[in-house]
Amino acid sequence: MDYERPNVETIKCVVVGDNAVGKTRLICARACNATLTQYQLLATHVPTVWAIDQYRVCQEVLERSRDVVDDVSVSLRLWDTFGDHHKDRRFAYGRSDVVVLCFSIANPNSLFHVKTMWYPEIKHFCPRAPVILVGCQLDLRYADLEAVNRARRPLA
Repeated sequence: MDYERPNVETIKCVVVGDNAVGKTRLICARACNATLTQYQLLATHVPTVWAIDQYRVCQEVLERSRDVVDDVSVSLRLWDTFGDHHKDRRFAYGRSDVVVLCFSIANPNSLFHVKTMWYPEIKHFCPRAPVILVGCQLDLRYADLEAVNRARRPLA
């Protein structure tokens, strides 16, 4: 597979935020053009790391990562992170060109953590990287979160 092309600028974009705010779903929507069923949306959250290997093993993901911006060929490499694994995030931040900081619109605490934890951490590990703030889970904004949590539990 043609993984790295000459004359293509690779942009490393690290996606961070609290657990279960929608980071992986955001990445899958971009990288895989994935749309999810209601069952998948309500399924139990499994922490995920979306790393560089996805671009090596999946031609569709690799092709969707490529674009031309201002007459420059670029390849956007998205790195997903665990919300609660500080050591792994420190590794992911290395040589980042941009950081996407996610919070859940349905969870005010996740927005509070943007200011108190995430933004200071990003500025510590990659002080020159631009930060893009993204509100995820707009569809859950007015949802009965207790009902959503009940639907996520196993039936046994």
